[in-house]
Amino acid sequence: RSDPARGRVVPGDADPLGLSSGSHAALYREQDEHLDAMSAATRELAGIGATIGSALTGQVEATGRLAAATETLEDDVRMVNRRAGRILQGKWFRGEKRRFLMYATVRQNETQLMLGSMNDVVVLSASSPHATANVWALWARQGNALGLRNELTGRWLGQGFLGDIQCRASEFGRREEWEIDEKKMSNTRLICANANWGTGGWIHANTDTLVAKGNDSGSKDGAAFWSFTEAKEYTTRKDVKAKNKK
Repeated sequence: RSDPARGRVVPGDADPLGLSSGSHAALYREQDEHLDAMSAATRELAGIGATIGSALTGQVEATGRLAAATETLEDDVRMVNRRAGRILQGKWFRGEKRRFLMYATVRQNETQLMLGSMNDVVVLSASSPHATANVWALWARQGNALGLRNELTGRWLGQGFLGDIQCRASEFGRREEWEIDEKKMSNTRLICANANWGTGGWIHANTDTLVAKGNDSGSKDGAAFWSFTEAKEYTTRKDVKAKNKK
């Protein structure tokens, strides 16, 4: 029993806090209602989170599809430009000026093998990047057309009449035109512009040689990646030799 006058609990009182069984029941009901409300809010938040997650997944997928479509469109534009350029060349043929870009080594990124030429045969090997057989003079013309002349043999990399990739040409002709992604010189695919009747073909690396495939997305997915690196040491040697001749 409590003593209101002194503000203390009298020992032996059965309900010292003044809570009857009815008060307990009301408190439990209030707690249950509060827990139910929290549970409902949690379920609602979970539903919102799932909706946001689904929306983000859809956005990522849409972005991926858009990127793929953009890349395909760029490939198609390049193919059209390539064919148009060849038609114009055939109709109004004239010697095109070419410009020297640099001396470079070309390495297949998946295997780290060097692209080289020995006795006019294209090879992929683990030999030194300083070996002259692995150094290429890069020349450009007709927009994106790239030419690769081997510094050991003086021959140009191109496609033979039977479709094989070889390094035998003495001139930078149509069969010796290549395309790369000039913005990604350290990790670019390679296109043989002459393949498939001038529409181009993605280059695949088979064991120790190169093969030109189709220009479709499937052929692109399986194409090898290449790294074009400036051969600075070789360039220096060439400059020294040129100065000595003077």
